[in-house]
Amino acid sequence: MIKTINIQTVLNISPKVKVSPGELLELSLDCFICGRTHRTVGLRDGAEEAICTPTKHPFPAKILDKRSDVGERMATLFYRVEYWFAPFEDLKRKRPAAELPRWSRVHFEMACPRCGERRARSVQNNIVRPWTCVCECGHHLYTEEEEYPRFSLGSAAA
Repeated sequence: MIKTINIQTVLNISPKVKVSPGELLELSLDCFICGRTHRTVGLRDGAEEAICTPTKHPFPAKILDKRSDVGERMATLFYRVEYWFAPFEDLKRKRPAAELPRWSRVHFEMACPRCGERRARSVQNNIVRPWTCVCECGHHLYTEEEEYPRFSLGSAAA
C-alpha cells in the first residue's frame, strides 16, 4: 500500500543565516523487497525511486514536495514523501515491519552571514541535544534543542 508522510525539521538559526533544503533525504524504512527492517533508504529530489542500503537496490519511494520557511531566528524544512509499504516479518530478527520511519537524516545547505561559506549540513534524530553548529570561521549558525526530524501521516494531495 502507498504511504504518504510529512517530515519536518525546525532549526533555531542565528540572524541572517541562509538555509535551503538539500537534494538528499534519508529515511529508516522497513524494506519488503529485502525482507529486512531498519533499512536506510536514500531519496533524491526529482528521482522516481529511492535506493535501499546496504544492498543498493531500487526502493519505491519519492519526494513529492520540499520547501523551507526561513525567518529571522527559525528555519523550517518540510518534505512530503510517498513510499510503498507491505507488511512482513524481518527475515533475520523475526520482528514485524512498521509502516512509519523511526529515523531520518535531513540534508540542507547553509550559508554563513559572516564569511559567506556555503556548506552541506544535516540533522538526524539520534544525536544528543542541545547541539550547536558553528561555522569554520567561528560564527554560530544554528542550535538544535528538540528532536527533529518529526514525522506525521500525510495526504496524497497537500
